[in-house]
Amino acid sequence: MGLRVVAITEQVPAPDLTAKPVPLRTLLSYATGTGAASLTLGGIGNFGMLYYTQIIGLSAKLVGIVFCISMIWSALIGPVMGHVIDNMRSRFGRYHPSMLLGGLLLGISFYFVWDVPELRANHVLVFLYLVAINLILTTAAAMFGVPYGALGFKMCASYEERSRLQGIGLFFSQFVNFFGGALAWVLFFPDRNYPDGTRVDGSHIAHNYVHMSVVLTASALIFVLICVWATKSYAIDNRSERATRLRLSTLIPDVLSLVSDRYARYVYCFFGILSVGTMIVGQVEMFTYGDFMRLTHVHKAVAEGMGMIASAAGGLLQTLLVIRYDKKQAGYIGVGIGVFGGFMLLILFIGGVLRPEQTWTIPNVMPLIGGGVVPIAALIFSLFLALWWGGMGVVGPLAMSMMADISEINYRRSGLLKDAGYASAFSFVSTIIVSVGTFISGWALDSMGYVSGAVTQSLEVSRNMAILTFISGPVSALLALPFLWKYPIDRAFMTRLSEDDGHRQGRHSSNRQRASHDSAGGTVHSEVGAQSACETGRRLASVHRRSGMPTAKQVAEHVNGQIKQKHF
Repeated sequence: MGLRVVAITEQVPAPDLTAKPVPLRTLLSYATGTGAASLTLGGIGNFGMLYYTQIIGLSAKLVGIVFCISMIWSALIGPVMGHVIDNMRSRFGRYHPSMLLGGLLLGISFYFVWDVPELRANHVLVFLYLVAINLILTTAAAMFGVPYGALGFKMCASYEERSRLQGIGLFFSQFVNFFGGALAWVLFFPDRNYPDGTRVDGSHIAHNYVHMSVVLTASALIFVLICVWATKSYAIDNRSERATRLRLSTLIPDVLSLVSDRYARYVYCFFGILSVGTMIVGQVEMFTYGDFMRLTHVHKAVAEGMGMIASAAGGLLQTLLVIRYDKKQAGYIGVGIGVFGGFMLLILFIGGVLRPEQTWTIPNVMPLIGGGVVPIAALIFSLFLALWWGGMGVVGPLAMSMMADISEINYRRSGLLKDAGYASAFSFVSTIIVSVGTFISGWALDSMGYVSGAVTQSLEVSRNMAILTFISGPVSALLALPFLWKYPIDRAFMTRLSEDDGHRQGRHSSNRQRASHDSAGGTVHSEVGAQSACETGRRLASVHRRSGMPTAKQVAEHVNGQIKQKHF
């Protein structure tokens, strides 16, 4: 059976490396979409493992399997969505219908992640429910995220603008996540103190998660509606575009061609390996807060908030670094910052320089603040953990902007528009590898002897969790660094590509004038005929990418047909 889809030829100007900057207001409007993804996917990343182990009572290994299954499904559904989006036509263009439907489903399914039916006595049914609802959520995330990412490719065509867009997106994401993640410890998970002096960690109180889910769901839905409405100028009716019959059998080769792209492989490996460590740090640090560092809910909010602010600052910093140096150099700096922060935590807290609950009493001779107690260990912990996340804030937007460059290179050389395809291929590869990190997190916690539902863990388990938090990120970053070093694309590469296109346009114009002159004289030179027909078509497709011109094959067939008519 074949699938009826549409061949895409966008009706917008060809990308220009010297294009004027996109207005900041437009970029911020687009960035609201990251708020929806940050609140939902970030909320699960921040508190999902805690909720399923401490409240639901599943083992960390089972929770790791739940997340691993959902991420593998996300990796598989991403390329399918990319293929569909690249071949969609509607009154509102190819991006916005899926963004709206997927965004609404994303917000609604997020709520039911936390509203688990009364099945807790049967862990098998709970496990199946969690798998099902997470599969629905990841499908919705792909329906929203793939066209959203492709829309960003479309909005910014220049080398630096892509980094600027991704940096602003990350900044807004972390700004929103500061309220939904860092301040969540104060807003939704305050500790409960009893008259006898005992303190119960807020993450062990079930109804706190319900309150959080209601607020974050409503906020995510609002961000989806704002994003779709604010970017409606890019929702261009494309129903008049030609329809081509494609078969489902074309999907796999198309995905494989994107995954095997020789430039993209460097980005996949670099960001994928780095994501394994990032996922482990993000999952296990939540346990390290309470079980190793013994942080109060206020200290947790400070630690989480500093990490998010640092990540947002890193996203803005990478824009400046790309302008001042280049993308590879910016990546080196980001990795260096993150590795330094992680190793300093290992040296200070595992090396015995600081105790987790160590404080400093301000001397009484100091006016006003004398005698005050400063949680010095908590502050230093928060500072160096923030350095790790700040470094990753530099690297994350770079990877996505690199994929936009690669998509542009593919288009200029082939004449084929695959923005959504490259966005989904990036998601496919990184999600597959991130699922490995999620599984490792659950497996490691279980192997350490972590007891689900227990109020406290043993000192040995707590120490091992801290070691995993401190070392997994820097090690993965160092393993990923060689792939960034081998990445061949830089500003000079993209400039040469643009100049080559300009030269081809000049030669094409000259050849077209010559062919017109010869045709008027009743002759058609052979070198403008069979030899140049295919090249002329290829140049037309490359130069007039989004002008609605015919494809290279169609032009070649048309010119060859004219030649045959004249000669035979």
